[in-house]
Amino acid sequence: MTTCPNDRLGATELPAMAASGAFAVHSGAPAAATRTLWQVLEASTAAFPKAIAIDDGQSVVSYRDLLGRARRAGERLAALGMGAGDRIGIRITSGSAELYLFILAVLSIGAAYVRVDPDDPDDRAELAWSAAGVRAVLSDHGKLTWRTLPPARTAARPPALEDDACIVVTSGTASPPTGVAVTHGDAAAVADTEANLVPPHDPPGPADRMPADLPVALDAAYKDMWLAWRHGACLVLAPSLGRPDDAERLAD
Repeated sequence: MTTCPNDRLGATELPAMAASGAFAVHSGAPAAATRTLWQVLEASTAAFPKAIAIDDGQSVVSYRDLLGRARRAGERLAALGMGAGDRIGIRITSGSAELYLFILAVLSIGAAYVRVDPDDPDDRAELAWSAAGVRAVLSDHGKLTWRTLPPARTAARPPALEDDACIVVTSGTASPPTGVAVTHGDAAAVADTEANLVPPHDPPGPADRMPADLPVALDAAYKDMWLAWRHGACLVLAPSLGRPDDAERLAD
């Protein structure tokens, strides 16, 4: 097909082109209302409270339980002096529901999470924490380690559109690691936009299971999480490949 700069297609021509089968014609969906990632989770929980939100192979967690646990964990973080605008490191074993629970706990108080893989060397983790301005680090079983003593900070509150949701730290192979912030408004808009690309006659739902197949530290990983949770689907976690026992289990 060739085109000229002055070619224009009218509204009456597009249906005929689509019916001919020669062209793929997609109609745009209305833009979603702006919201935060936390509001995405709240909406899915209200719609599908008993649906399974996470399956890590050891346990399953419903949307209602996930939201409740995240709120309670967030309240504990707030009681320790963390609040909106803080950046909290997370270095929790991959493939566990606990990892996602604490990510949500951080988001619930208006803070941002910075994920580093437990298998990364300590000096690499420290570079990431420094680049992102991390105040404290959460590790397995909810252990909290302060990097800087907690002065008076903004009180914990639900996140706002302009709040940072996560800080993605660049690899640092060619230069020192740099933290790149992703706001709640931007991240939720990506989730809603991707949802509009799903065929409207067969969208994902509570009966569907979607894999979390990217390490959470990667910039694209949050899209796996939120595409599933945006639709009330189950996020299925893969075990960490960093532990020999997990590698053997995958080979069985």
